[in-house]
Amino acid sequence: MKEVLRKAKKTKDEVHLVRPVSFKEFRSHFSKKKKIHMSKSTLSRLSEQTKILIHQKKIKIIIEKIRGRPIEADPKLLAKAISLYKSGFSYREIEKKIGMPKSSVHYIVKKAKRKKIKTKKGHYSID
Repeated sequence: MKEVLRKAKKTKDEVHLVRPVSFKEFRSHFSKKKKIHMSKSTLSRLSEQTKILIHQKKIKIIIEKIRGRPIEADPKLLAKAISLYKSGFSYREIEKKIGMPKSSVHYIVKKAKRKKIKTKKGHYSID
């Protein structure tokens, strides 16, 4: 059941589903929730029986566009990796300096170039 849930919402009344669940799973685990967050494709793949139960229980469905696994790195570490890259360091040098895997550094830099890494203050970006 753990792989079905995203850790983004941690309240008693809300849950985020990352894949469709069977009617049996839904009835036993989620029928008392007030809000369910899911992607459009997850909603389309739910069984009709499950959709009827959601309607009967008056559960609010919130469609979200969350793609991929969230980056699990400290924001300060992300900023440091980006600033080192801007300063001309290679991915391997950044890996050795901050202790983050080279592939993660590459991913972060790639996302920063496309302004996809968001913070409360805006975006990390490489201009």
